[in-house]
Amino acid sequence: SMKLYEASVKDLLIPARPPQTTVYDVELVQCIVKRFVMQGRSGWDIDSYEKNEKGDISLVFGRGSWLNVGGLVDAYLAEIASDPNLPISSFVELSRLIPESARPIHDGLYRAIDIFLKEHPHLTKAEKKQICALMDVKKLTVDTSLHAAQNDRLPLRVVVQVLYFEQIRATSGTLTSHNTSSSTQSKEEEEWDQRTLRNSKSMRRQMDEMMIHEAEEVHKTVKMM
Repeated sequence: SMKLYEASVKDLLIPARPPQTTVYDVELVQCIVKRFVMQGRSGWDIDSYEKNEKGDISLVFGRGSWLNVGGLVDAYLAEIASDPNLPISSFVELSRLIPESARPIHDGLYRAIDIFLKEHPHLTKAEKKQICALMDVKKLTVDTSLHAAQNDRLPLRVVVQVLYFEQIRATSGTLTSHNTSSSTQSKEEEEWDQRTLRNSKSMRRQMDEMMIHEAEEVHKTVKMM
């Protein structure tokens, strides 16, 4: 596990053995990743160095190593996500082992989640919510956000969050661009800014209404039980 950052996805695709029902031995990979995280947590967030037996300076659990492991785990999740026998608990547990700082971009995680949702169409609403909660829409790149905004496999709430954040990002980028350029704006530019801000507020209202609607559904379900 000390050399996990040097591994490839193929290295982790170890066939499972009975009584395991999954294609690959996910439990073994979980143990390897968990050991790596436990061994390196004390030096997390800094590029730590130490001398090896030959006296050479080598990077040990530096930021680059953590980023490699974060990308490796996301790529591995994408590989195993298509396994119909993979329980959602295994997917969630493995994903959560990675520290936030080792996953600055969530594109890889989004891809793995999308594959899992596609190959497990009978997930309950609660299960979809659980797996999508692993992802931070604010850490998606623009291209991935555009894909997510049109992805009907995602819960409606997640899609709205993606659209809302993209609206904020677009507004912020426009205002920043205007501040660093000329201080005078044309009438058309001012109207566009006002329209963008109104759309942002409208998106926020939609999110609030959706949260109220979900709360009402839960309340009705509880009353029927």
